[in-house]
Amino acid sequence: MIMPVIKSYNIVTNDIRNNDNVFFMYLENKKRIGGGHIAMLLRDSSHALPLTVKKSNGQGILHYFNKDDVATATDTLITQFSFVRDILNRGCVVVFPMECLVDNEFVEDVFKEASPIFAENFFSRLNNLFETYKAKRYVA
Repeated sequence: MIMPVIKSYNIVTNDIRNNDNVFFMYLENKKRIGGGHIAMLLRDSSHALPLTVKKSNGQGILHYFNKDDVATATDTLITQFSFVRDILNRGCVVVFPMECLVDNEFVEDVFKEASPIFAENFFSRLNNLFETYKAKRYVA
């Protein structure tokens, strides 16, 4: 059975500990240091599914991938999204904490300025995942 991606707005430690068949996507930097609340909460969990969208921790343009990094970063992102799809197709629920997109460590405008092609690729894949794996509507 194919499972859905659930958009969430408030993840706490017990959500991770108490749900063995639930995985959590989050935005990560290549160095896996620092980051927002969600990255810090999930990084070392066996149920974490990182999506690497930055070179390093920080808000400025230099912390995001640039045109020289796009090919490698895209390859990594494709692999990570494929793994998420595999988890869903194996019957596990995946949660995406929407606060990842609005925390202080991820600035969408800077992301798009630093690497517009990579940003477009990321958002296209994320939205496709949300659409393909959305929860089914219950009809009585």
